[in-house]
Amino acid sequence: MPQTVAIAQELSVRHGHAMETTTGVAGDWPMIEAQLPPEWRELAVACGVIKPVPPQLKPKITDPAVLLRLIFHHVALGVSLKITCAVAAAAGIVDLTAVALHLRMRSSGTWLAAMLTRMLDTGRAFHAQLWAGYEIVIADATVVTRPGAKGTTARVHYALRLSDLRLVQCHVTDETGGETIRRFSVSAGQLWLLDRAYANPPGVAAITAGEGAILVRYNYGTLPLYDAHKRPLDVWAKVQRLLKPGRVRAWAAWVHPAKGDPIRGRLCAVRIPADKVAAARARARREADGEVTEEMLHKAEFVVLFTTVPPHKMTADLVVECYRLRWGVGASCQGRINQSVKVRPGSRDSRPRSSGGTVAREQDGEALRQQSSKGGCATLQVAAQANADVASLHANPVAETVHNARRHHGPFEKESQTAVRTGGVSAATWSEG
Repeated sequence: MPQTVAIAQELSVRHGHAMETTTGVAGDWPMIEAQLPPEWRELAVACGVIKPVPPQLKPKITDPAVLLRLIFHHVALGVSLKITCAVAAAAGIVDLTAVALHLRMRSSGTWLAAMLTRMLDTGRAFHAQLWAGYEIVIADATVVTRPGAKGTTARVHYALRLSDLRLVQCHVTDETGGETIRRFSVSAGQLWLLDRAYANPPGVAAITAGEGAILVRYNYGTLPLYDAHKRPLDVWAKVQRLLKPGRVRAWAAWVHPAKGDPIRGRLCAVRIPADKVAAARARARREADGEVTEEMLHKAEFVVLFTTVPPHKMTADLVVECYRLRWGVGASCQGRINQSVKVRPGSRDSRPRSSGGTVAREQDGEALRQQSSKGGCATLQVAAQANADVASLHANPVAETVHNARRHHGPFEKESQTAVRTGGVSAATWSEG
């Protein structure tokens, strides 16, 4: 490793990636450690990340701070495992192989999740009792690009449980894999918070069939609604009659899937504050890519939601407040999963700092924040890197791509059947056991 260490030292000086030679007294580490829960070291032992090993076996890592610093260095700076280990060796922190670090990281998920849960108090903030007994699950997708590749290599579809911030399901497709809720397994008692890319009759039917509930941003182009007499519901005609910003209105609405009985739900809408209209219209112009109409700009002044949660469980105001949890969930253009979650109680409102999908939803978050006075918003960025190799590329593009769905165009969802290999394991799907 001497040659690798020499290279690492040069890179550290050139790019500022050097680690300190101590693990708790130098650099910014004391500041970082101060943000961790008081029992974070004990959690490492309880989760099996740090295990008692006889001294004669000469264990590489006995201090959880060393492992955490390596993880932060690898993820935050976006450098390879080899470079991370080489820089650590050059700094005299630990001499570890890239494979060993990879295995350590794979076994650290429970520990990291336990720390995040305590830091954000999500176990209490997202307890089912606060949300009509529902287990809140959020889903989104991000893209992965291999080093040296042009364009998208793979798309990662993931679902997170908000109560403990656990990744409960993950699916990987090639670049043609569109966002569809039918990729996920739905359980009874779950409430799925989704953006407009998932707003379509097959998605609503899939969640209903799984005995779950859906709360989704309404999509005028892909989610036709009907009234009690099976007549098409003119959603825009109802929404544009909302004159007072911040006042939530709700109407009964039915979804007619291709198979099965009509599904009853509610249409909930709120007008954004006047001082947010200009920003909302500007975002509509960006998303339309130049193809913008005056009606599209007018629609940008409203936040419209569809949910199957019964009114006796959640009022329209509570539905809008619950969707605030969905603002910051998105995927950055660098392939990182970003999540902004709401924590109650709280005294501060901190804006989502992530890019990509999160920034695209910031204006809606500001609008709904004007409507709700409960709690605050804390930002969590979970950075995930996937070494995804596309096993096969089929010429079967899905009709509902992320781009088309978010532009309110195109037919309803289809699924890509392409499987890929992730992390060296042949699989297209991962689900929490």
